[in-house]
Amino acid sequence: MKSILLSLSLAFLFISCKKKDNIEPDVIIDPTNELVGTTWQRTLNPDLYNYLEFKTGREVEFSSKFNGKLSIAITRPYTLDEKKVVYTSDGFNYTGTIINDTLAVMGTAGLLMIYVKIK
Repeated sequence: MKSILLSLSLAFLFISCKKKDNIEPDVIIDPTNELVGTTWQRTLNPDLYNYLEFKTGREVEFSSKFNGKLSIAITRPYTLDEKKVVYTSDGFNYTGTIINDTLAVMGTAGLLMIYVKIK
Protein backbone atom coordinates (compact mmCIF):
# COMPACT_ATOMS: atom_id res chain seq x y z
CA MET A 1 0.00 0.00 0.00
CA LYS A 2 2.84 2.37 0.87
CA SER A 3 4.53 1.72 -2.48
CA ILE A 4 1.28 2.41 -4.38
CA LEU A 5 0.80 5.67 -2.47
CA LEU A 6 4.45 6.62 -3.07
CA SER A 7 4.14 5.80 -6.80
CA LEU A 8 0.97 7.88 -7.12
CA SER A 9 2.59 10.77 -5.26
CA LEU A 10 5.65 10.70 -7.51
CA ALA A 11 3.48 10.47 -10.65
CA PHE A 12 1.37 13.41 -9.49
CA LEU A 13 4.51 15.41 -8.64
CA PHE A 14 6.03 14.67 -12.06
CA ILE A 15 2.86 15.66 -13.93
CA SER A 16 2.26 18.83 -11.95
CA CYS A 17 5.86 20.04 -12.33
CA LYS A 18 5.93 19.49 -16.07
CA LYS A 19 7.25 22.54 -17.90
CA LYS A 20 4.42 24.82 -18.95
CA ASP A 21 4.02 25.82 -22.56
CA ASN A 22 5.57 29.14 -23.40
CA ILE A 23 2.73 31.39 -24.43
CA GLU A 24 3.79 34.15 -26.79
CA PRO A 25 2.08 37.50 -26.29
CA ASP A 26 -0.25 38.64 -29.04
CA VAL A 27 1.61 40.64 -31.63
CA ILE A 28 -0.27 43.69 -32.84
CA ILE A 29 0.62 44.46 -36.42
CA ASP A 30 0.14 48.04 -37.52
CA PRO A 31 -1.65 48.12 -40.85
CA THR A 32 0.43 49.25 -43.78
CA ASN A 33 -0.36 50.55 -47.22
CA GLU A 34 1.27 52.22 -50.21
CA LEU A 35 1.35 55.63 -48.47
CA VAL A 36 3.45 54.58 -45.46
CA GLY A 37 6.86 56.26 -45.63
CA THR A 38 5.89 58.74 -48.33
CA THR A 39 6.08 62.54 -48.16
CA TRP A 40 3.99 64.90 -50.26
CA GLN A 41 4.65 68.61 -50.84
CA ARG A 42 2.28 71.44 -51.73
CA THR A 43 3.89 74.68 -52.93
CA LEU A 44 1.87 77.77 -52.05
CA ASN A 45 4.59 80.24 -53.07
CA PRO A 46 8.41 80.14 -53.25
CA ASP A 47 8.65 80.71 -49.48
CA LEU A 48 5.70 78.61 -48.24
CA TYR A 49 5.25 74.84 -48.46
CA ASN A 50 2.88 72.32 -46.85
CA TYR A 51 3.85 68.70 -46.26
CA LEU A 52 1.93 65.49 -45.64
CA GLU A 53 4.08 62.65 -44.32
CA PHE A 54 2.39 59.27 -43.91
CA LYS A 55 4.14 57.79 -40.86
CA THR A 56 2.05 54.63 -40.36
CA GLY A 57 -0.97 52.93 -41.84
CA ARG A 58 -3.12 55.13 -39.61
CA GLU A 59 -1.30 58.43 -38.99
CA VAL A 60 -0.31 61.31 -41.23
CA GLU A 61 1.78 64.31 -40.15
CA PHE A 62 1.01 67.78 -41.49
CA SER A 63 3.68 70.48 -41.37
CA SER A 64 4.58 73.72 -43.12
CA LYS A 65 7.83 75.40 -44.07
CA PHE A 66 7.92 79.20 -44.26
CA ASN A 67 11.10 81.07 -45.19
CA GLY A 68 13.09 77.89 -44.58
CA LYS A 69 11.69 77.29 -41.08
CA LEU A 70 9.75 74.08 -40.52
CA SER A 71 6.69 74.20 -38.27
CA ILE A 72 5.88 71.67 -35.56
CA ALA A 73 4.15 68.70 -37.16
CA ILE A 74 0.53 67.89 -36.33
CA THR A 75 -0.37 64.19 -36.37
CA ARG A 76 -3.84 63.17 -37.54
CA PRO A 77 -5.54 59.84 -38.23
CA TYR A 78 -6.36 58.86 -41.80
CA THR A 79 -7.93 56.05 -43.78
CA LEU A 80 -7.08 54.76 -47.24
CA ASP A 81 -9.53 52.99 -49.53
CA GLU A 82 -7.82 52.05 -52.78
CA LYS A 83 -6.69 55.44 -54.12
CA LYS A 84 -8.78 57.66 -51.79
CA VAL A 85 -7.28 59.00 -48.57
CA VAL A 86 -9.45 60.71 -45.94
CA TYR A 87 -8.20 62.66 -42.92
CA THR A 88 -9.60 65.22 -40.50
CA SER A 89 -7.85 68.26 -39.06
CA ASP A 90 -9.26 70.99 -36.85
CA GLY A 91 -12.83 69.88 -37.55
CA PHE A 92 -12.42 69.90 -41.33
CA ASN A 93 -12.56 66.80 -43.52
CA TYR A 94 -10.09 66.31 -46.34
CA THR A 95 -10.48 63.77 -49.14
CA GLY A 96 -7.56 63.08 -51.44
CA THR A 97 -7.27 61.11 -54.65
CA ILE A 98 -3.93 59.57 -55.59
CA ILE A 99 -3.02 59.70 -59.28
CA ASN A 100 0.54 58.47 -59.84
CA ASP A 101 2.79 60.95 -57.95
CA THR A 102 0.04 63.51 -57.37
CA LEU A 103 -2.37 63.75 -54.44
CA ALA A 104 -5.36 66.00 -55.16
CA VAL A 105 -6.97 66.94 -51.82
CA MET A 106 -10.38 68.57 -51.53
CA GLY A 107 -11.13 70.26 -48.23
CA THR A 108 -14.52 70.81 -46.59
CA ALA A 109 -14.40 74.45 -47.71
CA GLY A 110 -14.15 73.32 -51.34
CA LEU A 111 -10.51 74.33 -51.82
CA LEU A 112 -8.51 71.98 -54.08
CA MET A 113 -4.94 71.40 -52.90
CA ILE A 114 -2.40 69.61 -55.12
CA TYR A 115 0.44 67.74 -53.41
CA VAL A 116 3.37 66.18 -55.29
CA LYS A 117 5.18 63.10 -53.99
CA ILE A 118 8.77 63.96 -53.03
CA LYS A 119 9.70 60.76 -51.16
